[in-house]
Amino acid sequence: MWPFKPKPPVETKSLSNPDADLLAVFGITDGTAAVPASVALGVPAVAAAVRAISEAAATLPLTVKRKVGDAEADVPEFPALKLLAGQANPWTSGFEMIRDLMASTLTRNEGGLAFINRVDGRPAELIRYDVGVLTVSYEPSGEPIYRMSDRIVPPSDVVHVRGAFSKCPLDMCAEAIGVAVLLEKHAAGDGMSLPIIGKLLGHADAGTTQRY
Repeated sequence: MWPFKPKPPVETKSLSNPDADLLAVFGITDGTAAVPASVALGVPAVAAAVRAISEAAATLPLTVKRKVGDAEADVPEFPALKLLAGQANPWTSGFEMIRDLMASTLTRNEGGLAFINRVDGRPAELIRYDVGVLTVSYEPSGEPIYRMSDRIVPPSDVVHVRGAFSKCPLDMCAEAIGVAVLLEKHAAGDGMSLPIIGKLLGHADAGTTQRY
């Protein structure tokens, strides 16, 4: 009604589903805020979560059971149990081996891999090699194929800890972690202006330049 003008519609934006304009506010021009694992693990909350989960898993008690009729009996002399509960190899404890395998499962799509070194056919030590030395690929049937230096390794010589999904949690959350990294950079650097805060809150015309 004259002389009043109708208010323009309010455009809302959300970091849960950012569009190109909102990403551009943070300097993202390729349409995604996803970050690699090396950057994601630099976020204190991410590193703390990976450490808490992997160390908690490594502290759980380990038992090996053998089914005898309708009952189950402990097998304390099982070779693999001694390696995981004691010393995995001369330079790695069982605790460290389980912790590192779990950490790899949380941060790498292929999961955690360790090679079983045998002496006279019996497991003598577990070795966790650098990334790329022991690898895994999959047949269309889902069967894993393990390789070490282009040599196929039988599954019986590999400890493989896999996640529930085809991607690890770090990869699945890469976009959200990337937004957190950008917010941290803005907050620790030049500060965040009201227009930026306004966009995050869903206000399209936050036009002041006062800084927080």
